Amino acid sequence: MERWIIAGFFLLILVLAFWEGRRAEEARRRQRQRRCRERWGQVPEREYSYEEFFRIPHYYQKIRGGGGVDEATWNDLDMDSVFRMLNHTFSSVGEEYLYALLRTPINDPAELSRRGKKIAWFRENKEEALHLQEIYSRMGYARRIALSDYLFSLPEAPDISLVTELLFLAGILVSLLLFLSGVNGAGAVFFILIAVNIVRYYRVKGSIENRFSGIAYLVGMTGYAEEIAALPMPALEDLSAELKRSAAPFAACRPWAGLIALGNGIGGSFADMLMDYIRIIFHIDFLGYARVIHVVKTHEEELKKLMELLGYLESCLAAASFRDSLPESCDPLLSAKENPEIRAEGLYHPLLDNPVANDFATARPVLVTGSNASGKSTFLKTLAISAILAQTLYTVPARRYEGTYVQVISSMEIKDHLQEGESYFVAEIKSIRRMFEKGNGLPKLLFIDEVLKGTNTVERIAASAEILKSLAVPGSLPFAATHDIELTSLLEESYENYHFAEEYREDDVHFSFHILPGPADTRNAIRLLKLMGYSQDIVERAEERAMNFLKPGVWQKG
Repeated sequence: MERWIIAGFFLLILVLAFWEGRRAEEARRRQRQRRCRERWGQVPEREYSYEEFFRIPHYYQKIRGGGGVDEATWNDLDMDSVFRMLNHTFSSVGEEYLYALLRTPINDPAELSRRGKKIAWFRENKEEALHLQEIYSRMGYARRIALSDYLFSLPEAPDISLVTELLFLAGILVSLLLFLSGVNGAGAVFFILIAVNIVRYYRVKGSIENRFSGIAYLVGMTGYAEEIAALPMPALEDLSAELKRSAAPFAACRPWAGLIALGNGIGGSFADMLMDYIRIIFHIDFLGYARVIHVVKTHEEELKKLMELLGYLESCLAAASFRDSLPESCDPLLSAKENPEIRAEGLYHPLLDNPVANDFATARPVLVTGSNASGKSTFLKTLAISAILAQTLYTVPARRYEGTYVQVISSMEIKDHLQEGESYFVAEIKSIRRMFEKGNGLPKLLFIDEVLKGTNTVERIAASAEILKSLAVPGSLPFAATHDIELTSLLEESYENYHFAEEYREDDVHFSFHILPGPADTRNAIRLLKLMGYSQDIVERAEERAMNFLKPGVWQKG
């Protein structure tokens, strides 16, 4: 009788743990729904650890092979910040795919239109979009390493014997029943088997534990794929059949995969802690792993396809939420032409809190001049980012945007490579040289900020003029920002001139950040000395020295 009282006590604990787990899950479901609703159309406030953000590009690096927007251009344009701003995803699947999508502009009008239609549908049907986001939030994020790392390392994942695990489990359960039935010595066998299993657990888990969450995530992802495929949404019609087909091979092993992640103790709840002890004693996570690993390895291609389909869909969801967070956006009008051109109305930089919008149109190379801090670099980055967004998310931060399919290449944020023994100037000329190399077959949209600023004035102007003139060829549309006013006349036959200007109001300077036709006719470096509190004597002597040079073109000594 006492044994059955003990058994009843443990059964009651299991029932209470089950009830508490269901209650906690319902609370998490309501929290997920609230979080999805609150975050829609808002600028993400998520904080990334270094390790976390380092993992996100892995899918792009493995699947895309590094093609697309090159590393220098990506860094020049601060595209990591652009990605963070539009990362309205709730899962590793969507997050990693969105990064890869943003780094891989395409020139397929049918595919871009397809993305645009999905984005528009989600914006027009917000409740359905939020329901879909809640499913992705249940899918959540893979832990420890990138999901693509789990996926591509499946062939190297170690196997463990399902038969061995089942024999030990059977031995424990049989000895427990015999103990409860009063068989002498059964209790000792029961506790010996438990002790052996605990030792085996810590001996084996080191080789497979880092695979648990990834494999559980991958197989769990197949269940979410089937749930999404069953939703009656027009935006899913072209994906549903393929989602079901790719998820089908994993249906039988899905319950086993649930055992892998069951009760990991991270939540800190009573149910979590109890399940931690249960899996150590009974090896339920090993049982799940042993049953699932063969299926996962056999159907690796289906998993890759599922990640692509699910990531693609959540990327469109994220783009819809991103567009609702912008003050204004539009679908781009893109065409295939040999010579690139841009026409935009109300174009602005998406990362700025209070951006100034500009209307701009050109089919000729452009030289942008203006004072320090007047907006030259920001304008070039705005054009480049917009061209990338147009060919990835079918979205441009503007009232209207027309352009051509292009390859974007920039040379703007040059850094010394001291460890490689390179000076700033050497790094700069190497960066610009990329623009002369063979591209991906598309017309080139080129952006250079302050050409050859790493060398002396005479050689800089001479070399800059020849480089910019050589870039102004059919099939390329270069944009260059410069302080060297001399270039505006040297290149007037090849380049259109635009500028940014400022106004001085008493002891302050005001920038309008509106682009204007023609070259700049003012310089503000010396005047800024005065505004920053330098003595009047220094300012006057600097102005006199500059005027003396401008007249004869020779610096005076003294």
